[in-house]
Amino acid sequence: MEDKVDSGVNKVSSKTVTLPGTDARTFYRRYLELLQPMLRLRKREADVLAELLYHNYLKKEITDEDDRAELVFHVSTRKKIQEYLKVSSPVIQQALGGLRKKELIAGIKLRNFILVEPQDGVFSLTFNFVVTQ
Repeated sequence: MEDKVDSGVNKVSSKTVTLPGTDARTFYRRYLELLQPMLRLRKREADVLAELLYHNYLKKEITDEDDRAELVFHVSTRKKIQEYLKVSSPVIQQALGGLRKKELIAGIKLRNFILVEPQDGVFSLTFNFVVTQ
């Protein structure tokens, strides 16, 4: 963790935390863990959403949003998620329903505000906290 210090006297309100190298699948799960206080996802919803984000990332070469969404939410992808998470199809369906209720999924599309992709091979997140007095 780095502290940015202004001439050694006044602390600047910025911190950088570098997490150890990780694969994309693990990144998306950690990403949702960081957002958990705001998203309030159940464990299974977070697991399924992380997998959907991961499969969306794997299909990043498909630039047409609708085509990519069709593949991400296709039955074959859901089957892969089901097998990876070792859960039944109804569990996946229930999680998807919960994610739709929480408006993280609209129809068969992930909402843009939840999407994050690497820039030059690096996933970077910035949080700005606005404190009012």
